[in-house]
Amino acid sequence: MHPDVIILEEASLELVPKKYWSYESCKLFEYRFGVPPESQILDDNFHHEIVEKLPRKEKRGRPDIVHFALMDIVSTPAYQESIIRPIIHTVNDETILVGDRVRIPRTELRFSGVMSKILRKQHGVAEKNLFEESGVRKTRELLKSLELDEVICLTSQGMLRDLRHYVASHIGDKSSTAWIVGGFARGHFTEELKGLANDLISISDRPLAAHVVTARLSYELERSKMS
Repeated sequence: MHPDVIILEEASLELVPKKYWSYESCKLFEYRFGVPPESQILDDNFHHEIVEKLPRKEKRGRPDIVHFALMDIVSTPAYQESIIRPIIHTVNDETILVGDRVRIPRTELRFSGVMSKILRKQHGVAEKNLFEESGVRKTRELLKSLELDEVICLTSQGMLRDLRHYVASHIGDKSSTAWIVGGFARGHFTEELKGLANDLISISDRPLAAHVVTARLSYELERSKMS
């Protein structure tokens, strides 16, 4: 059975842009955690003044969203049995592939440290066993490289569906699907991205955090593919 892919799209994960390395918030972060500005992952908790200056600020500075969502996915039997495969596609179009049966760092600070090495292409053997950085690619290019049969976007702008029945109806022995989940705090997918999808679905009548969506989706894929 081919694994389905869960893509954390426009994921709020990036290094602090170079033009802001001299900001006081970067200096305070270095003083507190011993991480120099060039190695810091942008985090609204510590770099709020920087985030406020950036375009699409509602999608920036929330690495915790990516961390929580990944933790939910890799903790499932579906991931451990290689039935689903998570991919991070960042707000800056950087693609990070998650390896098989990896253990994600449990604390956000350690997770950000690993992501910093990956994004700076300074990761060693330990990090390479967990993640693979595959360069900057637009979503269209990423989806094409995966050679999937179907692309489904989970968005509050989609048609409301019962997730259990929907997943069950889209599972096949020889087919594979990309399930796209927003890896950001607020806002919606771009029109370009929505145009790449075969279907846009909503799984709740209220907005859900990314990690709630990935947890529900992982469970339903597990039910359908492992039954």
